[in-house]
Formats: sequence, structure tokens, C-alpha cells
Amino acid sequence: MTFSVRKVSNRSVDSPILTIITAVSAGLLAAILISGAVIVVKLRALAREFTAAPSEGELSPLALLTQAVASQFAETLFLRVRQQIGGTQAAITRQEKAISQESVGAAIEDQSPLFSMLLDLMPPNVKKRVTGNPAAAMALIGMLGNPGSLGGKKGANVRSNDGGKSSKQFSMEM
Repeated sequence: MTFSVRKVSNRSVDSPILTIITAVSAGLLAAILISGAVIVVKLRALAREFTAAPSEGELSPLALLTQAVASQFAETLFLRVRQQIGGTQAAITRQEKAISQESVGAAIEDQSPLFSMLLDLMPPNVKKRVTGNPAAAMALIGMLGNPGSLGGKKGANVRSNDGGKSSKQFSMEM
């Protein structure tokens, strides 16, 4: 098998325009290659300067930058975790407080239906304060006494300051 080259046209390939275009293209290609080599050399020098420590005891600028970014990341992560835990703790506390208030409300109703009715007539913030403090609620129930009386038991003995020598019966009924 033999190959033969066939002549396409009778014109000469040595035209001056083609020579100029070829020379300009070769010059541009050389300039791009040279400038690319210079850029690579400068980037390598900059990378060495950025990664090399200025002296024995000091950190390189890259190490300082990495340390600052890592510190900022760790601080942000810590704050995020702290917020999540704090939110969870707050939700648990709210739920425990609500359960406690419900149980105190049920205990108040069991102990004194009169006090429970009075508490239902109070504004919500007063009711919340009373049910939020079980000791205060029980003290108030103790002040009311039995459901049918105010201020204590029916016919309670009230003693004077004379050492108990005189005794009077008081009955405070509704």
C-alpha cells in the first residue's frame, strides 16, 4: 500500500499574510508559555512564603490562619450545642413545672373544694403563682379550714393572752 499526495490547488503556500499570521501566533504562544512559567514561579514563591515559619518559635501565616478558622469553628459549634442543650433543658423544666402545677391543682381540689373554686375565679397569673408554690397553697388551704367554714374549724377555741385561763367559743359560719 502506497500513499500519494495529491495537489489540491496550483497556488503557492508561501503567501505573506499566512507568514504574518503564523509568526504572530507563534509569538503569542511563546508569550503565554513564558508568562505562565513566571506566574507558576511566583505562585510557588508565595506558597513557600505563606507556609514557611518566619523564625523557629513562630507559626507560619498558613498555620495562624488555620488556627483562627479552627478556633472560630469550635466556638460556633460549642455555642450551637450549648443552645440545643439549653433549649432541651428549658423544655424539660417547663414540662416538669406544668406537671407540678397540675399535681398541686389536683391536691388543692382534693384538700379544699372551696379554695379550688376561689382559685378558679382568680386571674390566671394568681392561679399560676399559687399552684407554682405548693407550700403557699397548703398554707392558704389551712387558713380556709373545712369546706363549710372560714378561718378554721367550726366552733374553734380561741384563747386569750392570759395564759389560757379564759376560753371563749367563736363560731364563724358563712
